[in-house]
Formats: sequence, structure tokens, C-alpha cells
Amino acid sequence: MNPDLIERMYTEHKKTVYQICVILLKNKQDAEDAMSEVFMKLYKSGKVFENFEHEKAWLITVAKNICFDSFRNFWRRVKSLDSAKNVCEVIRTDETLSLVAKLSKIQRMAVYLHYYAGYSLEEMSRLLKVKENTIKSHLHRARQRLKLEMENE
Repeated sequence: MNPDLIERMYTEHKKTVYQICVILLKNKQDAEDAMSEVFMKLYKSGKVFENFEHEKAWLITVAKNICFDSFRNFWRRVKSLDSAKNVCEVIRTDETLSLVAKLSKIQRMAVYLHYYAGYSLEEMSRLLKVKENTIKSHLHRARQRLKLEMENE
């Protein structure tokens, strides 16, 4: 793949990929490793993209898969993390994001893609390979939990 193209894609998508990794992994170091792995897969893939949205969707899917795969790792399950603190330290631009970090991984992903990345339910359904109603349920439960957390603060 063309190094200039990889550099452009890295520059344009690094924030999105990194935030997805942080949201899912709840750890700065693990998120950085996962982000590196995403762009290494891009480099090795030689993939040709139809447009900007196609490349963004591909990177998000790869990031999600890499993060979910890391949960299957024995050492990852054993390691204790102070998840909300780590996410708050990494992303200070939005106070609500620290509350999002307390949600389940699928709810975090749904909230991030819908509210932060601007994906529609239909687009999220295709990207995550789940039914639209499932995404609606995850978003509904996430909103309920976030509302409770915000009221408690």
C-alpha cells in the first residue's frame, strides 16, 4: 500500500480509532497497542477503499475486533484495571465520556458510534453485524444508565 495513503489515513482516523480502543479496553497502553495493530493490519492488507466512509468503517471494525480479541486473552482477564479512572485520564475533552466508560463494552461501542462518530442505526447495524433493534436496546439501556449516573453526580 502507498505510504502516503497510509499516512493520510492515519492522520485522518487516528483519533477515532484511538478513542474506540480506549473506550473498549479502558487502558491507555492497551489502546495504543491496539491502535498500532489496526494500522499495521491496514498496511499489510493492501486494501483498496471505495471512499472515505468505507475506509473509516473498515478501521472501526478492525479496531473493534482487535479489542474484542484482546478480551479473550488470559492475561487481559486476570489484570485488574481501574477502568473509569484510566479513561478519564486519557480523554478529558468530554466529561460524559468518563461515564460512558462505565457501560458494558457493546453499550460503549454503540454510544460512541452513534453520538460521537455520528453513525445512524442502520450504519451501525451493518458495521457491528447486529440487528438494528439490538442496537436500539443497547442505546436505550446505556441512556438509562447514563441518566442515573448523571443524577447521582
